[in-house]
Amino acid sequence: MKYLCFDYGSRRIGIAASDPTATVVRPVTTIDCKVTPRFLDEIKKVITEESPEKLIFGLPLGPYGDETEMCAKIRTFADKILAVLDAPLPIDFMDESFSSVTTQSIMLESSSKKRRKDKKTIDRIAACVILESYLREQSGQISLY
Repeated sequence: MKYLCFDYGSRRIGIAASDPTATVVRPVTTIDCKVTPRFLDEIKKVITEESPEKLIFGLPLGPYGDETEMCAKIRTFADKILAVLDAPLPIDFMDESFSSVTTQSIMLESSSKKRRKDKKTIDRIAACVILESYLREQSGQISLY
């Protein structure tokens, strides 16, 4: 099954995809909502091009697993995406609480200082981290994040 994952932020949305066997994850793109006011059209285009079978959304749960204010915004964002699609897709949510730490660690390993500060790259990598964690959880593996 192929997945598409969204790391939603108030400014940027990082997107990552799995391969059809759900074993490899890759960054797809980052959409800057301030630069792209019709970002839902862009997301629909990415979904059409990638042809996922399921959409995953990162949720920043609180320290006790409780939903934060941002979680409500992400659920609304997921509903908006479903509303613009021609055919409905199943969705799921994944706790993204530790994805920032993992993303920072990955970015520190980058040799380019400029790349480490590129917020668009960070958002794509964060989407990859969320999707990898989701796939591990689905396969019954212990997540290291």
